[in-house]
Amino acid sequence: MSHGGGLVLRGGRVLALARPAFLALALAAACASTRAAVRADDGGGANMSDAAPRWLVVQLRSFVPGAAGRVVVEPNASGGVVRLRATRLPAPSTVTPGARAFVVWATGGEVRRLGELRRDARGNASIEFSHPAGFASYSLLVTAEEGAQPEHPAGAFVFSTRAGEVSPLYPVRREEARTTTTTTTPPPRAAAVRERTVTGTPRESPAPKPTPATPAVKLAPPVRSVASARPPATPRAPSPVTAASAAEFYESINSAVEDPSAARTLTLAGEGRARRGGGEARVATRAGTAYVRVRFRRVPPPARYGVRKYVMWAETQDEGTLFLRALPATRLNRRTVYARRPNFPSNDFQLAVTAERSYPRPRPRGRRVLTTVNR
Repeated sequence: MSHGGGLVLRGGRVLALARPAFLALALAAACASTRAAVRADDGGGANMSDAAPRWLVVQLRSFVPGAAGRVVVEPNASGGVVRLRATRLPAPSTVTPGARAFVVWATGGEVRRLGELRRDARGNASIEFSHPAGFASYSLLVTAEEGAQPEHPAGAFVFSTRAGEVSPLYPVRREEARTTTTTTTPPPRAAAVRERTVTGTPRESPAPKPTPATPAVKLAPPVRSVASARPPATPRAPSPVTAASAAEFYESINSAVEDPSAARTLTLAGEGRARRGGGEARVATRAGTAYVRVRFRRVPPPARYGVRKYVMWAETQDEGTLFLRALPATRLNRRTVYARRPNFPSNDFQLAVTAERSYPRPRPRGRRVLTTVNR
C-alpha cells in the first residue's frame, strides 16, 4: 500500500486514488461545473458563437481609505445595464464636511449626473442605471455632495474610473447568423438551374427569380439600422462647468496629481485673521502645464478682509508669483478646488492665497491669507 504516490493497492487491486489524484479530479469537476454555469448564463447551453458578449467588469479607483467598488456592465439592446457596487463606505460627511449624499457622474465630452449611490448602515451601497444616451465611452465618478441633485461635481472624489474606461455592450444579434447562412445557399441552386438548362428542358431554361438572395440583402441592414434608428440624445443645457471640456479638465488634473513620480503634496497654513485656516494640495507639472488640486479647511470668508474674492497664486523662483485662479466665494471649505495653467515656466512652485479687491491681476496686491509651509 502506498499513500504518497498515485494509487492505493491491496491484493493487486486498485482500491482508491491517493490524495493528489483525488484533488486533481475534484478540481477538474469544479472547472466543468463552472463552465456549465457560464453556459447557462449565456443562454442555457446554446452555441458559444451565438452567445452574448461577456460582461465588462471595471475596478474603481478609491480616494477614501478602506472603501472599494467595482462596475459591472451587462449587455442589452440599449448599450448595457450598469451596476455599481461599493463596500466599506463611510458616511458622506466624513469625506466632505456637510455632505449628505454620494452622487454618481458620467464624464465624456460633458458631465452628466446619473443618480445617488445610497449607503446602508454597514457601508454597502449600489446603484443601477442604463448606458447614458449619447456617450460612446465614458468615465464614472463618485463624489460626496451636500445634496443628491447638484448641477455639477463640487465635493471630494470618492471613486473614479480611468478616462473612457466604460464602454457600451450590445448582445450579438441572431439576424447576423441567419444572414450568413442564407447568403451561402444561392450558388448550389444556381448550378442546378444551369444543369437543367443544358438538357434542353424548356420549362427550366428561364433563370429563376433571385428570391433566396433577396432576404440576405434585406436581413443585413437591420443590424445596423437598429443602432442608427436609435433616437438622438436630447440636447442638454450646458452646465456651469463648461460642459464640452469639464470631463477633460477634471481627468487631466487628477491624472497628473496622482502620479507618484511627478506629484507633490503641499501644506498650507493661515496667516493673520485666517491663522486657524489651512489646506492640503497635490501639485504637479507636466509638459509645461501646472496642475493643482486642493482642499481648504477653516478659511474665513473674504468679507473678513473686506474683499469679495480670494486668489490663488503659484510662487516660482525664476518668474516670481503667477496667477492660477480666483477661489469660490462661498462654501470654500466644502469643495475640492482644481486649477490648471498652461505655458508654465517652472517645474517647482509653491502656493499662496491672497485677499484681492479685484482680479485678474498680474501680481498679488492684497493681504496674504494662506502660504505654503513645507517649502
